[in-house]
Amino acid sequence: MADSSQFECLVLYGRRRVGKTYLMLELLKDRPGMYFAFEQQSAPTLLAKFSEHVLRTFPSPYISSFGTYEQAFLYLRDQIGSNPFVLALDEFQYIAMQDHAFLSMLQNMIDHHWQKTGMLLILCGSYMSFMESEVLGAKSPIFGRRTASIKLEPLRFSEAKGLLSGYDNLDAFTAWSIAGGMPLYLQQFRTSAGIRENILNNVLAKGSLLYNEPVFALKQELREPNLYFSILEGISTGKTKYNEITSSIGTEAGYYLNNLIALGIVRREMPFGEKDNGRRGIYRLCDPFFTFYFRFISRYNSLVESEKHELLWDQVIEPSMPEYLGHRFEDLCGEQLDEWNGTPSLPFLFTGKGRWWGTNPQTRSQEEIDWVASDGKDQVLVAECKWRRTPVTEQDVNKLIDRSALMPQTSRHLFLFSRSGTNHQAWKIADAHHIKQLTFQDIGDVLWRIEDIEKE
Repeated sequence: MADSSQFECLVLYGRRRVGKTYLMLELLKDRPGMYFAFEQQSAPTLLAKFSEHVLRTFPSPYISSFGTYEQAFLYLRDQIGSNPFVLALDEFQYIAMQDHAFLSMLQNMIDHHWQKTGMLLILCGSYMSFMESEVLGAKSPIFGRRTASIKLEPLRFSEAKGLLSGYDNLDAFTAWSIAGGMPLYLQQFRTSAGIRENILNNVLAKGSLLYNEPVFALKQELREPNLYFSILEGISTGKTKYNEITSSIGTEAGYYLNNLIALGIVRREMPFGEKDNGRRGIYRLCDPFFTFYFRFISRYNSLVESEKHELLWDQVIEPSMPEYLGHRFEDLCGEQLDEWNGTPSLPFLFTGKGRWWGTNPQTRSQEEIDWVASDGKDQVLVAECKWRRTPVTEQDVNKLIDRSALMPQTSRHLFLFSRSGTNHQAWKIADAHHIKQLTFQDIGDVLWRIEDIEKE
């Protein structure tokens, strides 16, 4: 696309810090073009800055500024001609949300002025719901004009481990569980140092890039940041239902939650297989670093500000890490199921996957299943994830078998992910029920190694 001789339009979007700007700047290193990042400023200020940037790229002795974006774009067209040129507009939503005629003007430029140029137009944004509905949606003025779209996702562990190659398997997994899949965050972890030292020096230390990073990000994107801080801290500590969140902040939370969802920081989940009826949904943080920050750092801000960092790690963070890593282990298992989908590693192609929770009609107790995946017909995959140093017991295996019976499908395939394998009795039960057992062994070129677990 970048080397095409005809007009191309790429819509690039994804969360802040996921690497969008880096990719655009890399593309521009050896190609003629112009990069411009919009900011949260007034429309006249943005136009003045854009005009200055255009005229710096293509100076003119006769023009000092442009009165409209259309004038600036027409000037660019005349300068480019039919030559290849990359025009990268970063944080595009800041102007498009402020100037409602901007997208229609772009449509006119694409249809009537740019089609005969060699321009690659990149529209890049981090406000994901806006990019999906107003730019990519069917009602968008530029619908049908894009030639490609890319939603840039955070790195999966299988991708992120390349940035953590100096770590052993457990430390690499721990670093990814804290920093998540944001390349910039991962690069702050020095693999010559342990996890503790990295947290002390690169997360808690004033002046480090990750120090208060979530706070800076939210203040840049949102008004009333204190309300958002309270919501995120509450979700990270278990207040995941709408009424719990509303009660904790003292006002209806819907508007604020929708904004966090639009930014890709929060997601709403329903029990797998259920329609969204508005009552059973829960809210989760999407990003591990936001989760880590609002669970362990913002709640203990007095310790951070008084620079009692070692005390915070030793008495608060480290004792809670096994539980924290357990949740991240579930996410890792979910990623692996996605990577296996459509390959011989799984017994069928699933069309939907999610977590499940609900009432067991036999015992009237509340049950949870880590992962459920279905082909939308009669096949279901039920998976449990156990992150602990000791082997899985027969009680755990029996619980997986019992919980699988809560699914309506008759063709059930059971998976057991664990850190430490199973004990002898559990192995016999799992083997008898054809449960596929997967052990966290090493995280290298092969993320998972499926083993025949030897009897004790």
